[in-house]
Amino acid sequence: MVSRARRSPSPALAALLAALPFGCGAPQSPASVDANASKPADTQAPIASTAPTTTDAPPPNETPSPARERPARSPSLFHPLIVHGQPSFRMFVLPSFVAAISGDYLSTPIRIDETGARVDASLYAGLKGIGEPNAFYVMWITGDPPNHGKLGLNLPGERGGEDVFYSWKGSAWARDPDRPMPPAVSNAYYAGAIYSSAAWGDRTLYEINDPKLDEAKPIFVLGPGGSSPPAPEITKGTGSCKTKLLGHADLARLPSGDLIGFGKVCREGDQPSFYGQSGAGPLAVERWPKGSRTSVIDVLPGSEAVTSLPPGSRFYELGPNDILAVAQPADHGAYAAHWNGKAWSDISPGKKESINDAFRTKDGALWLVRETGLDRYTSGKWATFTLAGNNRPLEWAKLGPNGTIWAGRTEQLLTFEKDSFHVIPLPELDPVEEGTPIDIVFRSDETLVAARAGGQVTVLSTKKPTKVLDLDAPQAPGEGTPPSRPVQKTEPDAFARITPGTPSCKELFVVLYKLAKVAPPDYDFPLTRAAIKGHTELSGVKFAETEEMGRRYFVAFVPSFSLGQKLVKTIQEGVRGSTPQLLCGTPARTNRDIRIDLRTGEIVKANP
Repeated sequence: MVSRARRSPSPALAALLAALPFGCGAPQSPASVDANASKPADTQAPIASTAPTTTDAPPPNETPSPARERPARSPSLFHPLIVHGQPSFRMFVLPSFVAAISGDYLSTPIRIDETGARVDASLYAGLKGIGEPNAFYVMWITGDPPNHGKLGLNLPGERGGEDVFYSWKGSAWARDPDRPMPPAVSNAYYAGAIYSSAAWGDRTLYEINDPKLDEAKPIFVLGPGGSSPPAPEITKGTGSCKTKLLGHADLARLPSGDLIGFGKVCREGDQPSFYGQSGAGPLAVERWPKGSRTSVIDVLPGSEAVTSLPPGSRFYELGPNDILAVAQPADHGAYAAHWNGKAWSDISPGKKESINDAFRTKDGALWLVRETGLDRYTSGKWATFTLAGNNRPLEWAKLGPNGTIWAGRTEQLLTFEKDSFHVIPLPELDPVEEGTPIDIVFRSDETLVAARAGGQVTVLSTKKPTKVLDLDAPQAPGEGTPPSRPVQKTEPDAFARITPGTPSCKELFVVLYKLAKVAPPDYDFPLTRAAIKGHTELSGVKFAETEEMGRRYFVAFVPSFSLGQKLVKTIQEGVRGSTPQLLCGTPARTNRDIRIDLRTGEIVKANP
């Protein structure tokens, strides 16, 4: 299965990201069981910790009443290992240690092993940033440095920046040779017009619209690389349908060597689109057997009622002959089809809420992660396990090495055992805010949880450390202190005034797009307008074109942090490959205001 590494959230502002002092990131009970479950449970598990109730500040000269006491905190099996981490915090489990990255750009590398946690600048040895040390975003790390390893990073820049890859060479990372991307793929990437992609030999297979035609027609193009087999052929359609399917919402390369694509059958009058596919045709999977350039198309059973295949529809590879295809149309309950190596079957769980993840436990049960809880599929039946307090949706769930399901939502770490959710107490991380778990990893006999509270991240461990790593404290010489950030110049550029957006910021804006130098003065941003069409909840947003250091940007001024987050999510979902960024500050210059009718997505012309 193709690795879906998180794309870096660069805002297409290279100078800005090289100047940012901190990374940014959004802060990211027994169950009741439905009638299909074999073992209903109706009781509530005790909540181990509760967020405090906040009150307004007292009027001037009024004596404040004593603060409300917090409920007694149950003992926690976790201990602080790293404190004062940046809001964005990632952990990569390697054979010998866990590599942790605190922050997005200008981050701090940390090594976690049996001796504890420590800042380790050698993890960044040989990496090159833009403008100053560490001005890059580490996307992934694999292998086992210092023996061997591979690393991918992103240099901030236009439309998502530039991905650069390194290999470990003895004592430092060495950049892999550059391999220019085919112009057709580069142009499609810049325009956000890539349907999907998958590994193909030692190269990447991209699905884009045929650049030689004015009409819509998806084609395959190979990315840079070596001796991969030729690109396969997409099955041709009939009449106005240039291909049998409208395109592929997802592509996957299976361990068997087969390539599969998930799409919607084209009917007369339908048009391919990388925004999502709509039409009267059923869903289907196009499969290219290993070594074959021609495909076999399997129409998915029970999918005739699905009128649209929106972004987010995808494959989940659960085993060699165990594939799940999930579609999440807004006008229909979630659709799921299962492949057992021979045929597809409809196992749709229903309900309109989205499916965020899927995995299979050792007992053979299939699990879906949804906002309100978990769905389990066994013996041809679904059972639903919902969380108490649906105002706090389930953010993630992972399967631990001993078969325990761990899950996280706002201010709660949970496990799911014996058909019930159980709250796992965390130690106090902030005097006024409960910790929210954002990630969990497992290594040997240790479980590590990254939890955010008070705008910072604390890494918790089930092993009590002999020393806690404080990232705010000066590191002693020899402990691997990263190079210090350069002193600000006497005449700072405009971007030095810009910092990551926070809920307390009073001047918030979102960078949506960096214009090409050849873009006309009245460029009207059709992809973005299409993405926000119908989103009238964004009515408080004001769009404009700004200028920084001679480059033009399409931005949106937002009145609140929450509305800014909504806009970022809308653009990410609607413009494939986009990387909008929520920032705090004031752009140096505004060239023009851009009024957009959110109902129609059209530009509102000024009165003459």
